[in-house]
Amino acid sequence: AFDFIFRFYILSFLLIFIAITNLDKKTIQFMLYSFLLAMFISEITSYLIFFKIIKLIHKDPTPFISHSFYTTFLAFTIILLIDNFFKIKNKYLKVFDIIFIFTATANLFINGGRIGQVIFAFLIIFYLSYKFKKNWKIILGGIILLPIIYAIAYNFSPVFKHRVRVTYDMLIIAKRKNKIDFYKTSFGQRVLVWKICLKDFEYNFSIKKLLIGNGFGKSRKEYLFIRDKFYKKDKFIYHMTHPHNMYIYLLCNGGVVLLSIFLYILFLFFKLNFFEYDIYAKIFGLTIICLSFTEDSIMRAYAILFFSLFIGMFYAYRRISLSIYYETSNTQKDNV
Repeated sequence: AFDFIFRFYILSFLLIFIAITNLDKKTIQFMLYSFLLAMFISEITSYLIFFKIIKLIHKDPTPFISHSFYTTFLAFTIILLIDNFFKIKNKYLKVFDIIFIFTATANLFINGGRIGQVIFAFLIIFYLSYKFKKNWKIILGGIILLPIIYAIAYNFSPVFKHRVRVTYDMLIIAKRKNKIDFYKTSFGQRVLVWKICLKDFEYNFSIKKLLIGNGFGKSRKEYLFIRDKFYKKDKFIYHMTHPHNMYIYLLCNGGVVLLSIFLYILFLFFKLNFFEYDIYAKIFGLTIICLSFTEDSIMRAYAILFFSLFIGMFYAYRRISLSIYYETSNTQKDNV
């Protein structure tokens, strides 16, 4: 277990400290555009799958990573592109940016990751509210535009239409309070796994467990024990290998202490000023907060890299900006 944690987590999170201490402004800008380029390549691949130019067996045209993470990354990318549109002055780049925004938005809805499609709405509203605080016309226009985008997606994307209908059927089942049928739905299975994880705290409660959890080596064993003891008849969740919830995952493995550290890191994105990338940092924080409710947002390799590289990039830019600020302040004092 320690070997797994060391290789999979510690080495990946070391990227944060390496980035903070070594990145300069040019490298940060290069990293940002590299991420956008990677998403552009993924988007092209997705369309190639969608139009059956590349023949792969997919329920939806999601390349390289799971659709939940891909649509989330797409939602984040769209906000970066929108903000970039207001920054760039070259009219040709603006046209390319608009095309990229349009194709990325369309790609978001031909894929099946509902969490990314929901996060997209939250990010748009937050971005407009933060960026244009005093311009209610733009904020209201964005809020009006969102239902139009979702309506168009519903009528033109078979994948999105199917997902909406599945979600609607799930809500009807939940409304009828039929727990067995609800737990068999994709979201219901997540809810049942969350119940099993939290049941462990009730069944084997101790202050030590509450504070530091079961530990990464033991948490899975405790989960299987509770599942087999209290939920043996629910065979439909036996394929679930993780809780699909970062908050519950951290609570089970590292208790309130580890969960608090994670929440504090997210809190810092909204409290601190990251200067030129301030809005990006806040959008990133909101993305991770939303994704963590239904996915293990920093569990998979590509998720850890996404998390580590952007945190490193934001804090590196903050370090550089503060350094310049203090140097300028000291120079002005010396001149006086």
